[in-house]
Amino acid sequence: MVKDVTCLDTQYWVLLELPRQEKQEQVNAYVLRACATLEKASESRTQDATARAQADEEARERKQRLDSS
Repeated sequence: MVKDVTCLDTQYWVLLELPRQEKQEQVNAYVLRACATLEKASESRTQDATARAQADEEARERKQRLDSS
């Protein structure tokens, strides 16, 4: 199981496409840029989860209405 988690974690970081640090770029500026990329990825994942939850709730409501009829 630990190997599976490690593989998933590695795949996650590969998919994120973090920007490379430019030669002249200061470390603090690069860290801020990388953090902004991570925040954008996190926000989009949260929005996807919210949309899925809403769709599931709507499906349950429709099913209840059909069962009640």
